[in-house]
Amino acid sequence: MSARPHSDGLVRVHPPVGAWRRRQKKSHLLQSSYRTTDLLSLIGEGERGALDYLIKSRWGAVGGTSQVCPDCGTVGAHYWLESRQYWKCRERSCRGQFSIVSGTYLHSSKISPTVLLSILFHFVEGKNSISARQISGLHGLSHQAAHVFLMKVRDAIRDSMLREPPLTGKIQADAAYFIKYKRPRNVGTGPAFAGKEEEKNAGLNENAKATRFTHPNMHALVVFVQGGADGRRYKLARLKTEGQVNIAELGKLFCAGEIEFTTDEHSGYSLLVGPTVKHYVILHSKEFQDANKRNTNNAESFFSRMRHAYRGAWHRTSIQNLEWYGWEFAWRQTMVGRSNERQLQDLLARVLAPFNERRFSDYWRKQPDRPKADPDEIGLVVEIDKRTIPKKRGRPRKGEVRLKPPPRKKRPYNKHKEAAKTPARPTGPASD
Repeated sequence: MSARPHSDGLVRVHPPVGAWRRRQKKSHLLQSSYRTTDLLSLIGEGERGALDYLIKSRWGAVGGTSQVCPDCGTVGAHYWLESRQYWKCRERSCRGQFSIVSGTYLHSSKISPTVLLSILFHFVEGKNSISARQISGLHGLSHQAAHVFLMKVRDAIRDSMLREPPLTGKIQADAAYFIKYKRPRNVGTGPAFAGKEEEKNAGLNENAKATRFTHPNMHALVVFVQGGADGRRYKLARLKTEGQVNIAELGKLFCAGEIEFTTDEHSGYSLLVGPTVKHYVILHSKEFQDANKRNTNNAESFFSRMRHAYRGAWHRTSIQNLEWYGWEFAWRQTMVGRSNERQLQDLLARVLAPFNERRFSDYWRKQPDRPKADPDEIGLVVEIDKRTIPKKRGRPRKGEVRLKPPPRKKRPYNKHKEAAKTPARPTGPASD
């Protein structure tokens, strides 16, 4: 503090420069304790260094030079085939070959260890998620390959978090609808609105706004959030509507023990009752929290981050994968406050866990003996033979090679059909 006399003879005390500013809490993402690793240190030592990092993440608990055969379960120093980058099992009755991703959620992935680590690190650092298009552009992969790889990562997150113990204590629950609207027709706006008097209100409601049509694929995500000093834990599910019976069954499935539920006034949560359950309702039409400072902010912030990712990264979701995208953000919210290296190691522990039944292992349906996809699910990527796609007509461009269409089969001649088409000749004597 400094005191200076003024022209009027009074002495005024002035605070130091910058003391008037309110000290704000710094985000954990901006602190040095968060940046414990970086991409260059992960892949700077080349393929062998990246492979050693993955080996430590998968088999670090069994020893530095030992591996676990995914076929027979034998633990030991198996034979390393340098030319193929594979291990060969030492057990004579097995002799199976396996890689660092064999028998895991990333089974059959053909990418190198450096690319695998790079994709997972970009996934960790993309706090509002990352799109398959970005991954494909950064690593030289096709969009389909990047999309399937990211869906395998989300599948590992979902299964591992579902196996975690049920929630208990103070729990918040809320729901949000996705795939809610479909785009209206371009009628009544632009040139049609200005140029056609008879159609100037076509497609607009009484407030001169485009009418929103509810999409038939609209579904809801219901999330349960457990808060506490050790961080937050999440459970979620996809539902068609926020119905009472569905919410009650999910509450029994995801929660156990002494529970204090905090929800909004929606009637779907009215069945969350029991001898060890206390249910508090927040009237959002009047307040965002009650007198005891109970609220549903944790659940609503979860959906806020999901909608940010929808607008900024994905741009679309399907019924088939909506729940998997939600589990991604359940994991991201659980990892809040941890360093990027700890998040990467947690993600590697999930994706390199042993697993046999994989949802996205045969995504291209190349194995005929595997069961077909559920017809109610939409959005599956299908591999199409380019030779079956019809080419455009006209003069071919320079350097363009066109495939000749297969010859059309000639229809067999049917004399009875031709006789039916020919009109019958008149009979009897000819008239003059």
